[in-house]
Amino acid sequence: MEKYKIALYSGLIILLSCKPAAKTTSSCMEVTVVNKTGLDGCGYLLETANNSFLEPDNLQQKYHKDGLKLCITFKKTNKFSICMAGEMITLTSVKELK
Repeated sequence: MEKYKIALYSGLIILLSCKPAAKTTSSCMEVTVVNKTGLDGCGYLLETANNSFLEPDNLQQKYHKDGLKLCITFKKTNKFSICMAGEMITLTSVKELK
């Protein structure tokens, strides 16, 4: 009988100590591709909703379209560029918006 109590309490402790899996939301930031190749050292930048710019170091050629709307996720980098028009980022995902 004592063995059953120990097994029951052990099982209860394990069940109660388990945390539910964290929900992962893949929220992205909506941006607009802007052609800034006319500025010294600049290329295609991403304009945010608050009119600031992001300078991706890995924007694929197929997204080099002025006015194109994208939904992106990214990480900030410690890189510098000649352009200096926006914050340097590395894109982790890109989705074209219709």
